[in-house]
Amino acid sequence: MKTALVSARESLQETVTWLNGLEQDESFALGTKLFGRMLWKTERVDTPLAELKTIGEADLARNLAFMRTACCASSLSIMTSSRSPRTTR
Repeated sequence: MKTALVSARESLQETVTWLNGLEQDESFALGTKLFGRMLWKTERVDTPLAELKTIGEADLARNLAFMRTACCASSLSIMTSSRSPRTTR
């Protein structure tokens, strides 16, 4: 398990390094018209982009709230456990 975690962490770090090395501009942007066409052709989604953005932002807020709750519960569990964090695997 530890070997897999180390390998996964190294792979993610390589990806972060690669992403950070990319030129950071918006020359890749599709624009709303082309993006909307792409969504229709690939996913058959014809929901207006403003509505999709609202839906996505609400979903992100729900997920963040869930993660905060889960992390808080996990932290409390570790703090109230009689075992040290290193032994709570």
